[in-house]
Amino acid sequence: MMGGILPGLMTGSEAQAINRTLRTPATIIALNVSFFQDIDAFTTKVDERIREIKASKKKSGVSEIHLPGHRGFETRERRLKEGIPIEDHYWHEMEELAKELGVDLSDVFAGAKA
Repeated sequence: MMGGILPGLMTGSEAQAINRTLRTPATIIALNVSFFQDIDAFTTKVDERIREIKASKKKSGVSEIHLPGHRGFETRERRLKEGIPIEDHYWHEMEELAKELGVDLSDVFAGAKA
């Protein structure tokens, strides 16, 4: 509702009905926390709430409770350390294109498999 309808974008069946490609709409709302309360107090309360949520009883077979953005943050940290995985068939396509264009991939992707 906030991402598609509020900014007036076509979403769901409305877009499908006229054979339009669905986009990923978004609405961004920025709040200045200091208008509401002290930032350090806010941060402390948020950290406490996160610990409280993550310490909640978990469903059988669930090892960790994730909050929005948590998996993305973990993925970002892992990729900064290990690099971004590229499937072999895409890598081979890039190698072929680089060869056609005379680009040395070892110069572009230091440490990548070339």
